[in-house]
Amino acid sequence: MIKRLADKEGEVRELTDEDVKQMRPMGDVLPMEFQRTIRQGISVTTASPYQSGNHHAVIA
Repeated sequence: MIKRLADKEGEVRELTDEDVKQMRPMGDVLPMEFQRTIRQGISVTTASPYQSGNHHAVIA
């Protein structure tokens, strides 16, 4: 039986060890184009243009 992550009011429950064990790698379930979008977003959003020594490009 699948346990829902959120109830009818939208409250999200904590993930259990069993939930994590059932997760699959992103590459197994998402199309390549979506994976690229996610990876680009992660590298761009974690880079702050205000940190000294930051050499990442800032996308406006």
